[in-house]
Amino acid sequence: RSHSYSEETLQKISQWRDAISNKLAPIGKKAVLGGSLPQLRSLLGELNDMVEGPYLAAEEFTVADCAAFPFFWRIDQEFGIGKGKHGKDEEKLREWLDRCLQLDGVKKTIPRGGWW
Repeated sequence: RSHSYSEETLQKISQWRDAISNKLAPIGKKAVLGGSLPQLRSLLGELNDMVEGPYLAAEEFTVADCAAFPFFWRIDQEFGIGKGKHGKDEEKLREWLDRCLQLDGVKKTIPRGGWW
C-alpha cells in the first residue's frame, strides 16, 4: 500500500533515520561487542525524548518504526530497554517496543535465533 506522510512526519522520519544510522547503529554495536555501555544508555535517553507518540515519528506505524525496530530489539535483548535503574529515562522506548511487539507484521520479522 502506498502511503503519503505529512511534511512534518517526513521530517521526523528523516531525523530517526539519521539517529539510527549515525548514532544508534555504531554506538549499539560497540556496546554489544564490549564497548561503552554508559554511552549507549546516554544515547537511549536522548532517543527516548524524540519519541513522538505511540510510534517513533507519528501516531501511526511508519517506515521509521520499520527501520529502527531491529536495532532497538537487539539492544533490548542484550541490555534491556526501560528496565531497572534506566526505566524512567527509557520509558517511551520501552512502551514503543512493547507496542511494536504486539503487531503481527513486526513479530514475523524476528528470527528465532535473533539477528546477530
